[in-house]
Amino acid sequence: MKRHSDHIKEMYNVEVSASTLSEITNRVIPKVKECPNRPLENLYASV
Repeated sequence: MKRHSDHIKEMYNVEVSASTLSEITNRVIPKVKECPNRPLENLYASV
């Protein structure tokens, strides 16, 4: 099984440590959890 850091290296040619990935994850998870609970706008633009 590949590690996330291996996948990032393959996709973007960037090496990322496990601690950096953990820090990013810890910062992103609260935002992801907020998203479904945010109020909806009255109007959304479409293209």
